[in-house]
Amino acid sequence: MVFSSYQRRMIRQRARRFADQWNGKQKLKESEDSEIFIDEFFGIFDIDCYASNIIFEYRLSSGRRIDVFWPGVILIENKGPDSSLSETCRQQAVSYYEELEDYLRPKYILINNFHYFKIFSSREGRGNKADYWEMERSFSLNELPSNRNISLFYHFSTHRYVKITETREQSDEKSLESLTKYAIKNEVKESMQKIKYDTLKLGVVSSIFFTLGFTLGYLISNQIGAPLERVVEGSARETR
Repeated sequence: MVFSSYQRRMIRQRARRFADQWNGKQKLKESEDSEIFIDEFFGIFDIDCYASNIIFEYRLSSGRRIDVFWPGVILIENKGPDSSLSETCRQQAVSYYEELEDYLRPKYILINNFHYFKIFSSREGRGNKADYWEMERSFSLNELPSNRNISLFYHFSTHRYVKITETREQSDEKSLESLTKYAIKNEVKESMQKIKYDTLKLGVVSSIFFTLGFTLGYLISNQIGAPLERVVEGSARETR
């Protein structure tokens, strides 16, 4: 997709607001602020993270997690504001990339620490050379709005949705979770049925006792009450 001059101008304006806003924030923490930072970063390009299948804390089969992963597009490694974007950071991001299935592997890797960015692109090795990652550019947050830097991310507009199929480990984990939920659900259901049964049993017993009490009262009233009334009446006549 080719952006019009108006669209490019709007993107640069949003990038400037983004840079100004985050430059003014103090005491930033990776664990608390990075997700909001990245969500607003994608907002520069009018991209909704949820609708675009951008995943925060994507879990790999090894158990490690990618900070931000857009399947087939970009892998982002966030660092704290006091961290340097060293070669170790790049190697960490590449090791995540190598764990991914081929169809999920992105074309770009971005590492950042709220103040600086480094973006790398995947290049195909020629001859006997292996594929490699080349650093496209390194720039500060203040430099993000420049056309030279912001244009590096125009490829976001040409992304396509990539459906993630489950790995065996993920499938097993989901199955275990489903079985656990099923067992809990059944246990609750059985408990509720037992409560209903006990309540019904108590109701039947109470009904039986009520019926017996009513019958006994009736018998007493008819068998004992009537002769007693005759005795009382006889005593009354003798008195007169």
